[in-house]
Amino acid sequence: MLILSAMIFASCGGGTSDYAEKLPGGYQFISESKDQSFIYGKNKQYIPCSVVSYTFNNDFILVYQQPSEPCIHTEATGIKITNIDVIQFWIIDVQQESLMGPFTLSEFLNQRKKMGVPNELELKIKI
Repeated sequence: MLILSAMIFASCGGGTSDYAEKLPGGYQFISESKDQSFIYGKNKQYIPCSVVSYTFNNDFILVYQQPSEPCIHTEATGIKITNIDVIQFWIIDVQQESLMGPFTLSEFLNQRKKMGVPNELELKIKI
């Protein structure tokens, strides 16, 4: 019986790609698969999948997102993503409890500078 249970668990994936990381301000990075990774926060603030990379300190969370097919029709946030061929960027101001985005790269860089996000907070970007 134990062997059968182990085989069923392994064949269903058993959460092998599931991962979560707590972030400042009550936010959380959640990865359910390569194409379904997102950031969820207080008050149902939400960055839909797929989150490619993120970085954070106690004041800011910076996010690089490539929209993916399973998540372009999200009613939970009211965010309508119509093009999965674009990359998008987000800034979460942890102290102000605000989520801003999606931004293009140039909009993101301008907003980042405007908000005083430290240069040491580097976001890995694959373009």
